[in-house]
Amino acid sequence: EAGLGGIRDATNIIQPSGLAVAVITNVGEEHLNALGGTLESIALAKSGIIKQGRPVVIGGPLDPGIEKIIQEVAALKNARVVPAFGPGVDCSVNNVQVDGGGPVQFCGIRVDRNLKDVKQGLTVWKIGNSFLRLRLIGYHQLNNVVTAICTILCLRDQGWRIHDSAIWSGLENTVIPGRFYFVTNVEAIRLGCKHSSLILDGAHTAGSAKALAETLRMVFPKVPLALVVAMASDKDHHGFTSQLLSGAMPNVVVTTEVPVAGSSIRATSASFLAKVWSQVAKDYNLEVLNDYHLKEPGCSGCSPQNMDPGQQDMDSLDSNMPEMEKMNPQPEHRIVISESASIQTALKKAIQLLESVSDTKGVVCVTGSLHAISAVLSL
Repeated sequence: EAGLGGIRDATNIIQPSGLAVAVITNVGEEHLNALGGTLESIALAKSGIIKQGRPVVIGGPLDPGIEKIIQEVAALKNARVVPAFGPGVDCSVNNVQVDGGGPVQFCGIRVDRNLKDVKQGLTVWKIGNSFLRLRLIGYHQLNNVVTAICTILCLRDQGWRIHDSAIWSGLENTVIPGRFYFVTNVEAIRLGCKHSSLILDGAHTAGSAKALAETLRMVFPKVPLALVVAMASDKDHHGFTSQLLSGAMPNVVVTTEVPVAGSSIRATSASFLAKVWSQVAKDYNLEVLNDYHLKEPGCSGCSPQNMDPGQQDMDSLDSNMPEMEKMNPQPEHRIVISESASIQTALKKAIQLLESVSDTKGVVCVTGSLHAISAVLSL
């Protein structure tokens, strides 16, 4: 996997003769400043992984202008372009079920294409499965699945022996821990999430936040939702927040912070994130409640100066649970926003806040950073 862009990435040490196929999954705004400042410059940078005479699979669907850039670079290098979308590609979600192991997405996928190439001539691809059982959840994952299938078919054209049954088996057994990962009931209970489902998703861009919001509401429609959010400082905090607020409409948000690559230098403070969420929520005309608004004078029973910040969060929350239970929130109009010093206390706080504002089983989702997911998995 290329680390940043493609033109100047270390993976370019690979020579054309050693590359079976290049894959560009998508073109988004992550690392925007480092890669030229526009989607067009990012597309050009990512096109740097295309090798002379070697096929390139592109995921998507992409904006026509972005696809044109990739097509032009590929043409200069005499590389066949295989779009994983468009005519000859059909995919659909039949339904989603949640069992003891988490959500399962039942899909139909078909790739039926006649590909023409100057060197290889006509290549016929016909593969399909009308009842694919995926643990990769969300419409966006279908794009990734088709991209993977097209990549495998490129390998088969080069003589790799990969049977259809192996493709379907591989897809059905794939689980990505940081992408809409459903924590098992046993692990969730150990982490204090006894009455709600616990989801871990490392979304950290506006685009991935949109996909997460859509997936949350597809799998858990009208279910009370709490988010635990930690992010790096170089991300689009407002764009990320806007997508989750408008698409997922959470009842509770608890911001926190985790080390990024072992250091706190690039971590965004919990207080800053809380302010961002409050501001964006107000922009959407949502009523914002902070848990300190619910405090009664002298309820904590000890001096804030002598308390651990995370413990202060939890003690003040515990002491106000009866008051909070009186709330009758309207999820589309009201959101509780709080902050906590650590991922552990933030998770506990989100669980208790969610249970206080709803009598039904809800969902707690940790998101904003793969470093946050790692921190939860290490608890």
